[in-house]
Amino acid sequence: MKSLSSSGREELSLSALIQACYPYFSTQFPIPKKHQATGKPSLLDCILAGLAVFHLKFSSLLQYDQQCRKITGSNLKTLYRVQNPPCDTTLRERLDELSPKSLRGIFKILFAFAQRGKILESYLFWNQHYLLSVDGSGHHTSSKVFCDNCCVKQLESGQKIYYHPVLCGVLVHPHQKQVIPLAPEAVQKSEILAKNDCEQRAAERLLRDFRREHPNLKAVVTEDGLYAAGKHLELLQELDLKFIIIAKPGNLRLLYDWIESSLLTGVVRCHAGVTQRYRFLNQVPLNDTFFERKVNFLEYDEINAQGKKQHFAWITDLPLSESTLETVMRGAERVGGLKTKRLTR
Repeated sequence: MKSLSSSGREELSLSALIQACYPYFSTQFPIPKKHQATGKPSLLDCILAGLAVFHLKFSSLLQYDQQCRKITGSNLKTLYRVQNPPCDTTLRERLDELSPKSLRGIFKILFAFAQRGKILESYLFWNQHYLLSVDGSGHHTSSKVFCDNCCVKQLESGQKIYYHPVLCGVLVHPHQKQVIPLAPEAVQKSEILAKNDCEQRAAERLLRDFRREHPNLKAVVTEDGLYAAGKHLELLQELDLKFIIIAKPGNLRLLYDWIESSLLTGVVRCHAGVTQRYRFLNQVPLNDTFFERKVNFLEYDEINAQGKKQHFAWITDLPLSESTLETVMRGAERVGGLKTKRLTR
């Protein structure tokens, strides 16, 4: 597998991406003529400044406000095309009005940009399939600051914690450092839901949107143990998506009982002081409720030269054999914290 070429990296540079995306921003969020001569920040300025906040890794909007005029003021105009830099208060107030769905189109443009530049070819993982990693993250937690869409968690003490989780999907490859993001899916309360949203519902929305926007793209979805459930596997099958999902004994008791009473195929490989131990079994029932739904089980242990051991297990619908074990294991590297030493042959 070749690394992303230098030309590919140039095509994915910030300046090239902003140049590709700016027409969408300026069309979707036009600056009214009466506003242009005022010198006040427009909504477009706020959106582009928000991009700068994340790209420059400011820890807060206040840090952005303190630094942008001292150090990055000129960069905001030349690199990010911010004509009138907003202060942190204006940035917060204007962006709070935006629905995340209003920015969804920009991810489709970036994806098409990668396709046209043949960048996606470097991300083919298995049998013309791409690797789609789906995982949750959080970007706000507070006991005092909240909005109507915040999820709420009540502690035993009675204190309420307000938070904003988000579910992200990105195309990854074991041999690529860069990822290609899809539009994230917010996990939040809404007028329709009387209780908190959850990752499982957000995952269904994200995956259905993915299949609607990319009907012909073949993909293997990697997810954590939260998604090792029959209903979710039915959804993946409906959307014609393959999967590699972390397997945990607590969630899959019947499967692990079945494994304990079965004879698994074992493979041991050694290289550069690292021992890799694989055990696998195809066509294992998922659980009591979905007994007829069969999955393939892969267990992996890695022991380094110092004797430190890592243990992982997954369920998948990819065929398992001695020739596919490492491929599946490498595909799972981006989920569940697996960090393995790359072996060269």
